[in-house]
Amino acid sequence: MHIRHIFLIIALVHLATLSFAQPRKIEYKSYIPDSVAIVNLQEKEGRKKYGNELKNELSFGFRLPLQGWGIFADYGILRRSEAVKRFEYDYIYDTRVFTFELGEKIHPKEQKPSLLMGLVSPDVMYTYGKRNNFYTAKLMYNQRKLLAGKPDKNNISVHWVFGGGVSLGIQKPYYLNIAELGEVKYHDSIRVQFLSGHVMNRSMFKGFDEMEFIPGIILKNGFHFDFARRNNRKSAFEIGGTLEYYFNDVNIMVEQKPQKLFISAYLSIQLGRIKAPGTKKK
Repeated sequence: MHIRHIFLIIALVHLATLSFAQPRKIEYKSYIPDSVAIVNLQEKEGRKKYGNELKNELSFGFRLPLQGWGIFADYGILRRSEAVKRFEYDYIYDTRVFTFELGEKIHPKEQKPSLLMGLVSPDVMYTYGKRNNFYTAKLMYNQRKLLAGKPDKNNISVHWVFGGGVSLGIQKPYYLNIAELGEVKYHDSIRVQFLSGHVMNRSMFKGFDEMEFIPGIILKNGFHFDFARRNNRKSAFEIGGTLEYYFNDVNIMVEQKPQKLFISAYLSIQLGRIKAPGTKKK
């Protein structure tokens, strides 16, 4: 074999090697660096954006049912799906919420009296036909499930909230200061005077020594909207419905039947803080 044939074979082998190696080099430069850049970007944003994993929340709010009012405190424990990576901890989460609430039931038929026949002066404040005040103290356990969105800046998260608990009803006699009788609570024997007598004023501080305690249960279902601009803040409103059942009759109005079951819609608003374990308030 001549030397020139040997050089020709070597040249062909070299060209073949380059033809197979070139695509691999292009593929490496086209895809590998981009993939690394994406991963690095996600990890960097995750550390900068979220910091420590959030664990609990504490918030306070005001609730407006169709039948009354309430003030409440929520303590929530955040639960993150194990399938979600650490830097996404507050992107998908559920919350267990413990609620304590104080409030009052107001009957839909309650109304202020008119000034007919001069029986009521303009400065007299009382509710016509009211028999008892009915206050409530509630302790509830609720689940809050994320449906859409996330608690991120400028975003709103939507949650389904449901749960229940116990309620202690406190029924206090409603006293009126009637010209013909003095300070009295309702009784069947004075029905006419109580409803149509000359009421001078209501006696706000009488009847606390005659309170009746009525236990009950409560169920709750609704939707929770969190619009906080920071992931460690709590700013939310909630709409939903409640069902309450008390084991004794609740008598709020003279001319209405006593009831044990209360079904009502509500709207609430609350503000608070979401914290990571071990963090201190600045």
